[in-house]
Amino acid sequence: MGNGVVRKKGRAKLERFNALKAERRAQGLCPDCGAEPALDRVYCAEHLRRYREKWRRRKARSLRDGVCGKCGKPADGTVYCKPCQDRITEHHREAMRRRKAAGLCPKCGAERDAGGLYCTVCLERSSQHMRDRRRRLMKDGLCTRCGQPRKDLAYTTCEDCRAAARERDRASRSPT
Repeated sequence: MGNGVVRKKGRAKLERFNALKAERRAQGLCPDCGAEPALDRVYCAEHLRRYREKWRRRKARSLRDGVCGKCGKPADGTVYCKPCQDRITEHHREAMRRRKAAGLCPKCGAERDAGGLYCTVCLERSSQHMRDRRRRLMKDGLCTRCGQPRKDLAYTTCEDCRAAARERDRASRSPT
């Protein structure tokens, strides 16, 4: 008899907590503490730091134990098993489709640059990533387009990618 009362009190407390979090989120505040959220984020800087640290620990544990970080099934040296990774990927794709349809940056949901697909922050981050990738591939003697080894290091791309580029150029110049 006593257990039912405790469960009801616990459930009521959880419902109040969830309602408070929803209210804070609707006001644009950190759902956990009510502080101002970090720039373009839902949570404040402190809670972001805590959640990132928690994620790093979970990821390390999953990789160490060889299990999925979501469901606990075997994961073959990755953080997630294949079914969980597929669900996560589809969730991210759907979120990007919704943001794009709403006229927002598909990556983060912020306001897009005028005439562009992405916001300034995501565009710069992506550009920097591509510059770093290109630099790394060139240094390693790999094609900057496909990542395969280059035979002729005088070029930044492999023969196959150069041939494909020539074909694209020819096709774009020829009248249809």
